[in-house]
Order: sequence, then structure tokens, then C-alpha cells
Amino acid sequence: MRAGAAIGALVMLVHSLLNPLGPPPPPLLPAQMAGFALAGFAGGLLGRRSRLAGARGAVAAAAAGFAVTLVYDALTTIATAFVVLGARGFAQGIWGIAAAGLLFTAIHVGVNTALFAAAVPSVVAAGRAVGAGGAA
Repeated sequence: MRAGAAIGALVMLVHSLLNPLGPPPPPLLPAQMAGFALAGFAGGLLGRRSRLAGARGAVAAAAAGFAVTLVYDALTTIATAFVVLGARGFAQGIWGIAAAGLLFTAIHVGVNTALFAAAVPSVVAAGRAVGAGGAA
């Protein structure tokens, strides 16, 4: 689980710093890294603690996708508001920034929830089969 969190944070750091559009502003980079660390932690937790097979696995994966994406979007929205509004305007404008991103957040959370439900159980099963020396 800790390894998953470290890998998630490291992947986002490398991705963000090598992004051809340029690196994100400082408050946003740690928020992105924290969100991906959470995703890695959740992946490690689910991969070890549950079978993620059948309908129960799909529901567990969907719930994880929903929760992790919602937290990631909240972290990055708060960081973006701080970048855009600064420390002085943050308290007055945070809700406007959040409202402006609401449609994106709804789409992001919905798509990730569906993708996690559809893909994660198969990916975990394939990973276990390979790890056990069998064919996926």
C-alpha cells in the first residue's frame, strides 16, 4: 500500500514536470501528487485485501474509483482556486471556482467510476495470474 502511494506520487511528479505544456504551479503539483498517492494507496489496498471478482468486485472497484476521483478533483480544485485567486481572494472565490468546474468533475467522476468497475477486476485477475506463474 505504501509502495502504491509512493509510485502514484512519483508518476504524477514525473508526468507533471515533463508535460510538454509545462509544469503546474506549485500549489497544484503537490495536490496532484497527493491525489495520485491516494489512488496508488487505494489500489494497493484493494489489490491485496479483496478478490475483486464478479459483481462484488465491480462494485468495490467502482466505489474506489468514485471516491479517489472525487478526492483528487477536490484537491486540485482547491489548489487551482489558490493559484487563480491568491491567498486574499481564496475564501471569497473558492465556491465560484468549484462551481465552474462542477460539470468537469461530474464527468470525470462518472467516467472513472464506470471504468474502474469495468476494468479493475480483470486487471487484478490478470496480475494475480501472472504473479502466480499462470497465463492471464
